[in-house]
Amino acid sequence: MRNSKVILSKKTYSDWKEIQIEFDDYMSSLNFESKVDLIEYLNIDYKFNPKIIKSQINKIENSKLEKIELTI
Repeated sequence: MRNSKVILSKKTYSDWKEIQIEFDDYMSSLNFESKVDLIEYLNIDYKFNPKIIKSQINKIENSKLEKIELTI
C-alpha cells in the first residue's frame, strides 16, 4: 500500500530517479508554471482547501525549508 502524502519541495532534482532515492513511496513529480496552477491542481485532484494550501505554500516560500508535507 502506498502512503498518501503530498510533499511540496523547492529542491531541484536532476531526474525522477533522484527523487525516488529520497522518497521511499515516490510515485510522480509535477512542475507548475505558477502558484495559482499548483493550488488549482491540489484543489481539483486532492480536494485540498485553496486557502489552506496557499498558506502552506507561503510557509515554504518564506522560509529556508526545502520541503514540506502538505497537511489538511
